[in-house]
Amino acid sequence: MRRVEIATGDHSFFTVRVHRFRSYGEPRLVVDGLRCVDAARTLIDIAPHLDAETLEAVFERARRLGLVSIEALARRFAIVGGKGRPGTGRIRTLLAGTTPNPLESLLEVKAWRLVRSSTLPDPVRQLPVTVGAQNYRLDFAWPHLRAAFETEGFEWHGTHARWKQDRIRTSALEGLGWRTVVATWADVVSRPAETIERLAAMLAERTALVRSGERFRCADPRTDAVIRTSNSGRGVTPRA
Repeated sequence: MRRVEIATGDHSFFTVRVHRFRSYGEPRLVVDGLRCVDAARTLIDIAPHLDAETLEAVFERARRLGLVSIEALARRFAIVGGKGRPGTGRIRTLLAGTTPNPLESLLEVKAWRLVRSSTLPDPVRQLPVTVGAQNYRLDFAWPHLRAAFETEGFEWHGTHARWKQDRIRTSALEGLGWRTVVATWADVVSRPAETIERLAAMLAERTALVRSGERFRCADPRTDAVIRTSNSGRGVTPRA
């Protein structure tokens, strides 16, 4: 590694670190005239320099953008990673803890990590639910209990129009017998123990309901919901 200084128009100097790159036959990309490696190799290379949460957030964002998949990262890691390579443990942990359906925000990543660090069962991520002609997606759900965990960040839910849409959505889901715990950034980051307690109470209540043989109460008694499994993932569809 050698130190290079670059002067700008205002005579400021910035230190640039030059890293030597060892190729393992990865495809080379050209972005804005610069040669780059793909997202899978980039994730492996930056893993030693990021904490576990930040690495997971970067991975989820890359998945949302269609730049990488679980399978692509696993294949590249099998070639590039291994004993003695910095960041190997973090990539292994990342792959072991991820599931299909990428998360959509940093708050969802924090909420997912919070649930996984507890004794609660892992939920289904980004569960599609159809109510009438509307298609919704739950951040985290336990579909056999019709229990959901939704995050509410200001970025997506801060406008009045979005607030109204959220209320309509909540009402529609409640009509199908769903019970939801909603958590803000402060709930997840500043009050994690209380948030887990709320989730545990909801799951205990719903589990007791299932064991008692009582049906979930829906707004329309003729409406039921069935779990469907398809190539696109699990979901819930109402059945008349």
